[in-house]
Amino acid sequence: QRAGLWCVVCLLCVFPVTPTTNKTIFVKGLGASFPESVYRDWAFAARFVASNVRVTYTRMSSGGGQKAIIAGEVDFAGSDAALTEEMYAQVPDLQMIPLLAGSVVIVYHLEGVDGGLCLSRQILVDIFLGKIVRWNDPALIELNPTVASLLPDAAIHIGVREDNSGTTDVFTRGLSRFSPEWNATYGFGTKITWPTRSCGDCRGVVTSRQGIVELLKSTSNSLSYMVLAEAQEAGLQYTEMVNSAGRRIKANFETVRSAVEDMSESFDHRFVADIQDALYENAWPLAGLTYLIVRKSSMQDCDVAKALVDWVEFVLTNDSTTARAHELGFATLPIRVRDSVLRIVRKDITCKGKPLFHASEHITIRGTGASFPAKIYKAATAFYLFYAPEVQVIYDPTGSGHGEASMISGAADFAGTDSPLSEEQYTAALPRRLQLLPLFAGAVVPVVHLPGVSTPYSVVLSRKALADIYLGNITHWNDPTLTHLNPNLALPSTRIRVLHRSDSSGTSAIFTRALAAFSSRWNATVGHGKSVQWPTPPGCELCAIGVRGGNGMVAALRSTPYSIGYASQADVQDHDLVGCKLFNRAGNAVAPTSDNVWFTAADYSQAFDHRFTTALVDTGTTLGWPMSGYSYMIINLQSDESECRSQKALAELLHWMTENQALSRYGASQGFTSPPQPVRLKIVATLRQMQCNSKPLLPQSHALSVQGAGASFPSVMYHKWQLFYTAIDIDTEMHYSVIGSGDGVRAILDNTVDFAGTDFELTPDDYRAVPDLQAIPTLAAAVVLVYTLPESNDTSPSPTLVLSRQVVADIFLGNITSWDDPRIAVLNPLSSLPPERIVVVRRTDSSGTTAIFTRALSHFSKSFNDTVGNGPQVPWPSIPGAIDSEGSLAGIVRTTMYGI
Repeated sequence: QRAGLWCVVCLLCVFPVTPTTNKTIFVKGLGASFPESVYRDWAFAARFVASNVRVTYTRMSSGGGQKAIIAGEVDFAGSDAALTEEMYAQVPDLQMIPLLAGSVVIVYHLEGVDGGLCLSRQILVDIFLGKIVRWNDPALIELNPTVASLLPDAAIHIGVREDNSGTTDVFTRGLSRFSPEWNATYGFGTKITWPTRSCGDCRGVVTSRQGIVELLKSTSNSLSYMVLAEAQEAGLQYTEMVNSAGRRIKANFETVRSAVEDMSESFDHRFVADIQDALYENAWPLAGLTYLIVRKSSMQDCDVAKALVDWVEFVLTNDSTTARAHELGFATLPIRVRDSVLRIVRKDITCKGKPLFHASEHITIRGTGASFPAKIYKAATAFYLFYAPEVQVIYDPTGSGHGEASMISGAADFAGTDSPLSEEQYTAALPRRLQLLPLFAGAVVPVVHLPGVSTPYSVVLSRKALADIYLGNITHWNDPTLTHLNPNLALPSTRIRVLHRSDSSGTSAIFTRALAAFSSRWNATVGHGKSVQWPTPPGCELCAIGVRGGNGMVAALRSTPYSIGYASQADVQDHDLVGCKLFNRAGNAVAPTSDNVWFTAADYSQAFDHRFTTALVDTGTTLGWPMSGYSYMIINLQSDESECRSQKALAELLHWMTENQALSRYGASQGFTSPPQPVRLKIVATLRQMQCNSKPLLPQSHALSVQGAGASFPSVMYHKWQLFYTAIDIDTEMHYSVIGSGDGVRAILDNTVDFAGTDFELTPDDYRAVPDLQAIPTLAAAVVLVYTLPESNDTSPSPTLVLSRQVVADIFLGNITSWDDPRIAVLNPLSSLPPERIVVVRRTDSSGTTAIFTRALSHFSKSFNDTVGNGPQVPWPSIPGAIDSEGSLAGIVRTTMYGI
C-alpha cells in the first residue's frame, strides 16, 4: 500500500542528488518515534528519484538518537527534545534542524464512546495529577453533554511512559504550559517522575509506544497520550481539546500549522522553539516540533554527507513531501522558518572543509501569500519540476497581506493576493516594479453548518439576505426572508452564528466587495477591504465570531452548529462544506461552478484598470456567479543580476501557467477558471516585459502539437501524463484521444498519429507493414468484473460478489445461466442471490480490454481456450439474452439489472 502511494506521489518528486560515485550510498538515521511515519515515507521516496541512495530511519527514542549521533554511529538523528549544553560540549558542531511539527493526542478506550469526547487543558492536567480519577467526574460530564450518558462510573486508568521519549517531552511541556502546579511539581522532559494516584491500581507504566497501544487495547476505561499518526495507525480513538482561545478543535495538520505560525518568531540561537499552547484560535495545544540532528563539519564520508544534504533539501522544498506529511497529520514549516533552515543546510554543512551545496545546481523560487489560489499554485509548481528539475518552487499560503508585504520588502520572488495593491504599496516597493497578473478567477461561497442539511447548494440566499445576515438585520434561521427562499427546508428557530475572518484576507476583500455591491447600507457603514470593522449582531455579542486564516474558517464552520461563513470554492470542495446558491442580479439562483465564474470574468474582460485589476462581483450575466474574484500573482518586472536565474525560471513558469489548456482543465476541476482569451493575451504580453539587466527573460515561442490515440484502458493516466509533460516544454501540447486499441494501431500504421496506445500485441502483419514499429510497455492495470444486482438484506460487512476463475469462464461460456446457481451460491454464503437469468454483456469491437479478459479466461478454462480463444475480437458463444456492444460496457451494465 505504501509503495503504491509513493509510486503516484513521486511523479512530482525531484531529488537533486548528484553523488560523486555510482556505488550505493546508505544514509542512516535513528531516533524519535514521533516523526517516524513521515521520515519512513520520505526515506522510501528517495529511492525512486535517486536510485543509488538508500535513506533509512530506525525508530528508537529521542534520547537514543541523541546518543547515537554524539557517538558517530549514525549520519543523522531524530529528536523531539533539545540537545543539552553538555551534549554540544561533547560534539560542538551538532546542529538541530526543525523539519516538522506534529501533535500529541489523548487516546482512550471507552466502551460505546467512538468519538465526540473532549478534554479541556485543565481537565487533562487534573487527570494526570490525580485530581480527576473517574470518568463520570462532573467536569467531564459538563464538557461532554452529547456522550455524558456513556461515561461510566469507573476509574480512569492512565498509561504513562518511563523510557526517554520525545513524545513524553512534548506532552509534559504542554502540561507545564497549562498548569503552574504541574510545572513547579513535575516539570517536563523526555523522562519524568509521574504523580501517584489515589485510585489504587489505575496507572500503567510502559517503556514504548507499542506498550501504550497494547495497554489501551487490553484495558477498558483507559487513557494515555500518543502521536496522532501512531494513534491513527493503531486504530485508537482520540479526544478533541479546548485550546487556549476557548475553541473546541481536532488534531490535524491545519491546527498544528496554526500553532507553528503563532510561534514562528520564537526560535532561539540553537534553532529550537516551543510551540505548545499557542494563542491562535485554531491552534492545537499539544503540538511540538521535531528535529534532525546532524554534524555540520565532522562527517567523514562526503558522498553520504552530500546525499544527506540533498535529501534534507528535497523534503524541505517539495510539495509532494509536504502533502504526505499533511496526510499523516504533521505540519511543515512556514516559509520564513524554512528559508532559515535552508540557509543552514546550504551554507553551514560541509565535508572536509568543502561545501556540499552548489548554488549553480539549484534555483529556488520563493512565493507566499493568498490561500485562495494555493491549491492550483501548488499543482502548477509541482508540474513545473518536470520542465526544470533544478528548480524548486515554494509557495506558502500565509494570506494576501503577508504576501504583499513580502514583495514590497523583496523577501519573496512572487506573491499571491486576492485584492489590488494600493498606490502607496507600489511606491513603497520602488525601485522594484511590481506588477499584478490575474492568473485565475475563483468563487467565494457562503457556507452554512445547519444540522440535518448536508446536501451542497440546497440552501438558497438572495444577495440582500446575505448582506442582511452580516449586518445583523436577519438574526434567526427561520426568518421569513430565509423561509421564503427555502420552501423545501425546515429551517430552525435557532440564532444564526455569523463567522468572519479577523485577519487581513483577500477572501474577505472579495466577500465584502460583493456585499458592498449587494447592499447600499453595507457599503455606507462597513465598506470593503481585506480587513473591515465587522458588525455585531444585536443582542448577541457571541453570535459574531472572528477566525484567522482559511483553515481557521473551515475549522470554525465544522465545529459551530447553526453558523454561516464564507470560503473559497476550493476549500468548499476539499472539506465537503455545505455551500449556498445565490440569486444573481439577473434573478437566477446559481451555484459557484467554474463555468459560472468564467461567465462573470468574461463580462468584465474589458474592465481592467491601468494596474491590470478589476472586480468580478454582482455581474448582470444570466448565469454569472455574483461573488467572484481574480487571484493575482505579484511579480517584479525589473530585476537585477543577482535575481536573473530565478526570475527567468519564474517567467517561464508563468508563461506556461497562462497558456496551458491542461492546467486550465485542472483548475476548472478545483473550482477555478482561467481568464478569457483577451485577458490571457494581455498577460503574455506583460510577461514579455519582464527583464533582468534590461534584457527580456522570455524569448519568442512557436507552438508544437504531438498527437496520440488508441486504447481507453490507460487513458486516465495518459491524460494526466500529457498534463505533466506539457510542463517539460511550455510550447508543446500533448494530446491523446480514446478510439480503442484496434483503431489506434490502424492510425499508427496509417501514419495519422505520432503514437498509439494499445492493450494487445502487434501482429507480424503489422510489423511487415511498418518494420520500425516499437511497442513500449507503460502501465499495468486490472480488468475487473462489474455487475448489477438489486438491493438485498446482505449481512456481510462488505457486500461484494465473489467468483472463482472457473465460474467466470463458465458464465461467459453460457454454462452458468442463473445468479442462484449452486456454484455461485457456495462462494457467497452470506448473500441472497436471485434466481433470475444472468445477462452477459460483451464487447464485439476490437478492444485491448477484451484481449486481456479473454487471455485470462483462456488461462482459467481449457474449454474457453479451445472454443473461443483470446484476442481483441473473439467469436463469443451464443448465449440467450446476451448483449453485445461496441465500446465501453460500464454504462450498459449499470442500467441492465442482473447484468455482468
